[in-house]
Amino acid sequence: MKHTTDRATWSSPNPTAPVIESRVPVFAPILRVSHNSLSRTGRYETPWGWVELSGPVLTQEHRAILDMAMARAVKKQVFQETGGMAIWFDAWEVKKALGYEGGSGHKRFIERIREMRRADLRVHSNRTGKTRESGIVSDHTYDESHPDNPERQGIRTTWRGHCLYEIQLSPNFMQFFKEDLRVHYDPLVSEIVAIPDGTIRATILFFLTHEKACRFSIRQVMEIIGAITEGMGKSTVSEIMSKPKKFKAELGNFGIFVEGEMLRYERHPKVFFTNPPLPASTGAVIDAEKFQS
Repeated sequence: MKHTTDRATWSSPNPTAPVIESRVPVFAPILRVSHNSLSRTGRYETPWGWVELSGPVLTQEHRAILDMAMARAVKKQVFQETGGMAIWFDAWEVKKALGYEGGSGHKRFIERIREMRRADLRVHSNRTGKTRESGIVSDHTYDESHPDNPERQGIRTTWRGHCLYEIQLSPNFMQFFKEDLRVHYDPLVSEIVAIPDGTIRATILFFLTHEKACRFSIRQVMEIIGAITEGMGKSTVSEIMSKPKKFKAELGNFGIFVEGEMLRYERHPKVFFTNPPLPASTGAVIDAEKFQS
């Protein structure tokens, strides 16, 4: 079954994410880890599956880097013989979108990618019936063989000069794209990244995975994205439950409407879905710039 009436978008080969990535809390609904951040150990279950996490805590900041690299700053993608994917992207554009400035911002950018390399996921999808253990990034570097645009007044480059950053997504991580329904929300990535609250970002990403209009209670959504967990204090729960009302206007921009204690979603017109699998041929190159309009 096709999930969009626009045949031009149906053929797009670069989905932003598999739906399971937003329907189990792979990425914590926070922007960064702090001394009072909740532990991210154990299993998190939702109606769509479950995830077990180990290694560095992955946050919405990690998710933003991944989405920007794959959807907005990407220049080229190559499917590898191993089943993984190499992505070359404009690191300057990603750092600018995330507000990373100067040497400290560059260090933060690199550290977030290193954390995605060290993190381990064990994800079960009820949709596919499969459980996969996976890292996300298997390798990363500034690639001197892929030059970047140097004409940026006042922008200092790294010691390697103007070149694109390369990340290689692991073969097992790419299996999620090959097995699950894929959601395309490329035009919305920059707007999502600009929202200054991890819980609201995770809420938006959860609703964007739905093909049809739907309604959930605020409490349900906060539990699904991992913002409210068992044993959490009443004052903390109350603070989290109040966030959708504080960000009512921002949610409305994505077709999510706050109605009392409920959240109603009308599918965003710029979001569409495709079925797996990705192209089977290895070494295939995607000219990503064709899909940025």
